[in-house]
Amino acid sequence: MTSLNSENIQHAADSMDQNWVSITPSGSHVAWERTFDAIGDLVTIMDNNLKIIRANKAAYHILGVEPGTLIGQHCYRVFADRPAPCKDCPGITTMKHCRVSSAEIHHLKLAKTFLITTSPMADEKGEFTHIVHVAKDITEKLPLERQLNQAQKMGAIGNLAAGIAHDFNNMLTGISGYVELVLLKVGHDERITQNAVQVRAAIKRATDLVNQILTFSRQTKHEKKSIQVAPILRDALKLLRSSIPASIELRQSLDSTAHILGDPTQIHQIVMNLATNAYHAMQEEGGVLGVTLREIMMEGHERRPELTMLPPGPYLRLEVSDTGCGMDRETMGKIFEPYFTTKEIGKGTGLGLAVIHGIVSSHQGIIKVYSELGQGTSFHVYLPIIDRALDPVPRPELEAVVRGGSEQILYVEDEEIIAELAREVLSLYGYQVTVCHNGAQGLAHFRQDPDRYDLVITDLTMPAMNGLGLASAIKAMRPQSPIILCSGHSEIINRARAAAQGVDLYVQKPVDMMELARAVRGLLDSREGKAPSWRSGLNPDKKGRGYIDSLEKTALHPWCCSPEYQGCRQAK
Repeated sequence: MTSLNSENIQHAADSMDQNWVSITPSGSHVAWERTFDAIGDLVTIMDNNLKIIRANKAAYHILGVEPGTLIGQHCYRVFADRPAPCKDCPGITTMKHCRVSSAEIHHLKLAKTFLITTSPMADEKGEFTHIVHVAKDITEKLPLERQLNQAQKMGAIGNLAAGIAHDFNNMLTGISGYVELVLLKVGHDERITQNAVQVRAAIKRATDLVNQILTFSRQTKHEKKSIQVAPILRDALKLLRSSIPASIELRQSLDSTAHILGDPTQIHQIVMNLATNAYHAMQEEGGVLGVTLREIMMEGHERRPELTMLPPGPYLRLEVSDTGCGMDRETMGKIFEPYFTTKEIGKGTGLGLAVIHGIVSSHQGIIKVYSELGQGTSFHVYLPIIDRALDPVPRPELEAVVRGGSEQILYVEDEEIIAELAREVLSLYGYQVTVCHNGAQGLAHFRQDPDRYDLVITDLTMPAMNGLGLASAIKAMRPQSPIILCSGHSEIINRARAAAQGVDLYVQKPVDMMELARAVRGLLDSREGKAPSWRSGLNPDKKGRGYIDSLEKTALHPWCCSPEYQGCRQAK
């Protein structure tokens, strides 16, 4: 086959009609004709004007037209009902470059999508004479391909999330630990204490968000319970109000008292994400951000077409709307795809709405978006209402104040801020703490005097030697040494495997330093066969003792507070 240039394209086109005569089926071409008609895909042969001059039986059957009616029609009218060739028409590309070309074409009337492949057809002299046009119906395969692509993207998200979770949880450990240190040192200053408790609540939400992304990317189930949605939305909007500019008016109507089966943190995440996107859309011009929660009854015959997948019954409809710039249809079709974002580089990851879509689906609901350019955007989230009371929130028992001691602890952690924080907190409780910054260094210190250390705390992921390797080596030298393993996140470790490696206690980061101190005391006492003693061995400094004394007198336990959902509790 010869390659065409601009000078001989016209010559090739002019010779198409006369050359077609030479390949018209006759006696020797009967087998060819039968083969042509036996092909299940839609096949046509076109001239230089993209007019159909031959079509197989499948073409008439698939398009639902009478035999012979396709001859003389342009392919772009048959497949796209257009007056001119489609943009990026594969037939035009084949004409110009004498090569095979492909494109996906959606047939509006048939509601089908075809993969179009055009190929140059040569005569016995090897000259380009006609175009062979093959259309394969891929309508049913497209959803499967999208699901596969979605799964691959979710796998990428999972790998990304797992990679950053360790570092992110290390940061949260440092922030949380120093907040706890403040709580220990401020004594009776109620204002600072309450502010610090609010910071801890925010840290808890950040920790939950990391876990939500990990859970979503792995498509694992998340525990749900009966919850009332309106209070969660009110708390979320209180946080949001302080961050939106004065040029944006926040209107809310949250009168419903209905319950759903859901996760409070995920519901909080839904409204925060949608509301944040809404105010970003109005940042320059200002406008109105509306949040409405309504109870609706979904009747089978009254449902709009886009809601037909919802079973009939009662639903909560959360609407988050803005009067911002709006979106076109092409953008609306992509907003729930992972990594898609319309924001500037550095201002958006493209993960927010993808995560929200997954959360809503996991709650047996759907999310719909309505928008027009210049007319604003409205998101509707439908969640099924359950007919049962709120699950009782177990009242947290007031735990004994953390006890201290004078034992020797080897703390191995490659993050300096966490290592120094742990040294300060544990030293506050009287422990003698030696810090090492990698597993090999920690093992060298332990090997010098194995009987010196009463307990070892180690991070999992470290240079030179990881925490599991260090635990195994220590147990080989001194089996009775208690070991606590901390991990920001790892796909290769869990409590069962940690225990199999000789680890006595596995702690997920971000580490609550007060809980770590409590775990240290409990593990040491269990090895010594002691019953827990409430105040024995406590050795904080004067301010720390004052804070702990204030806890004993008021029985206020700030670590069990969750202000955004249940408020601070004071035990009586």
